[in-house]
Amino acid sequence: MNVYLVRTVTAAVVVAGGVVLTPGAALASTATITVDSAWAAGYVARLTIHNTETTPLTDWKVEFDLAPDANVQSAWNVTFTHVGGHWTAKPAGYSAAVPAGGSFTAGFVASGTSRPTGCLLNGAPCDGVATTPDVTPPSTPGKLSPLPTAAGRIGYGWAPSTDDHGVVRYEVFVDNQKVTETTYTNFIEPTPTNPRWVIGVRAVDAAGNASPFSTQVSGWPVDTVPPSAPTDLRIAGAAGVPGYLAASWTASTDTVTVAGYEVTVNGRTTLTSNTRLLFPVHVPQVYTVRVRAYDAAGNFSPATTLTLAEPPA
Repeated sequence: MNVYLVRTVTAAVVVAGGVVLTPGAALASTATITVDSAWAAGYVARLTIHNTETTPLTDWKVEFDLAPDANVQSAWNVTFTHVGGHWTAKPAGYSAAVPAGGSFTAGFVASGTSRPTGCLLNGAPCDGVATTPDVTPPSTPGKLSPLPTAAGRIGYGWAPSTDDHGVVRYEVFVDNQKVTETTYTNFIEPTPTNPRWVIGVRAVDAAGNASPFSTQVSGWPVDTVPPSAPTDLRIAGAAGVPGYLAASWTASTDTVTVAGYEVTVNGRTTLTSNTRLLFPVHVPQVYTVRVRAYDAAGNFSPATTLTLAEPPA
């Protein structure tokens, strides 16, 4: 099978050959959570990941939900973060990769009696049962509206985003730096010290898909300068997600802020603030991926386009 890549950035064209695409048909990797011991006020659980792929499983995460009466108190071989009752485990730095055909074991101590539910490994069900993975970002949060606050503070609220699997958190950025996360549709933060500043809020779902930013710009003149074009657009297999390809690119820059990317795959458009997007693969097929950035004022960058084609035999 000969596969050809054609990359277009405005008027530039680059051609490369000899890339072999083999969309995965293997069983998905799995994760299990078992309770080793329990008592009236808590329990010890073991988390095991089984990698059924032919390549190491890297940059993985396991997510699950706990009822309000339960919390993760401590853990080994993984680190936990959570938003409300939604918990995410990621590997410690020394244990990032699960070898091909191998397994990895970690554990945690939880308080309460609630057991983990809704387990996900890299956004897919932990039991490995074939389902359609969540690759769709949430919608953009509604327009930011100022809230009454005390002196030296700013606050904004917004209409909630929608998502096919549900939003798990909102991330708040000030001058392109994340300052907080919230499960509510509002926030209050110290007033930025710069005379010109940008507030950005995006929604994130359980699979890590991020919406474009809803933005509020203060002190800047009218922005008529578009972002730079995304660069280094690539298409590769999506590790741990058989049957899908991943388009990725290097982030654009802007004089004020990049609000998101418009990604079009074979005519279907998705908006996101991530620099990576998964889409299903069907061989033989021709895939044309077009990416352009846009800023808070709605200025669009030049488009970067990449075509991957398997010619007929």
